[in-house]
Amino acid sequence: MAQQTPSQYLVQHEHLLLNISIASQADSSEMLMEVHGNGKRPNLEREKKQYILEDIETSHLYQELKKMLELWEVRERHFNLGLNGGYQAEMVDHHLTWREWPDEWKHLHHVLKWTMETFEKMSHSMAVLRCCKESGQEELNYWKRRFNENTEMRKTD
Repeated sequence: MAQQTPSQYLVQHEHLLLNISIASQADSSEMLMEVHGNGKRPNLEREKKQYILEDIETSHLYQELKKMLELWEVRERHFNLGLNGGYQAEMVDHHLTWREWPDEWKHLHHVLKWTMETFEKMSHSMAVLRCCKESGQEELNYWKRRFNENTEMRKTD
C-alpha cells in the first residue's frame, strides 16, 4: 500500500483528531507522574473506541467514495491500455479556482505563441530546403548534360 502524505492522513483521520471525548481523557503528563505499586508507569496507549457510521461526517464518506472512483478509473485506464494501441491520455483537472484561471490562460497563451513560432520556423526551414533541392536538381542536371556530351564526343572520335 502506498504511503500517505500528512495532508491525506489528516483528511482521513480528522474526525478522530477533532473528537472531544478523546481529548477529555487524562493528560499524558499527568499519567507520566503516576506510578503503580510495582514501580511501573501506566501504559500511555488509550483505549481504542469502536466508531459507528454515524460518528463519521458525511463529507468524509464522499471523499472516500471519490478516492475509490479515482482508483477504479486508474485501474480501468491501465487495463484498457492495450485496447487503444498503448496511447494513454493525460488526465486534466478542469476544476480550477478563480485564482488559477489567469495562470492557466497565461500558460495556454504561451503554448500557443510557442506553437506559432515553431510553425513559422518550420515553414521557413521547409522553404530553404525546397530551394536547396531545386538548386541541387539543377546542378545534377548540368553535370548529367556535361557527362552525356563528353561520352558522345568520345564515341564520335
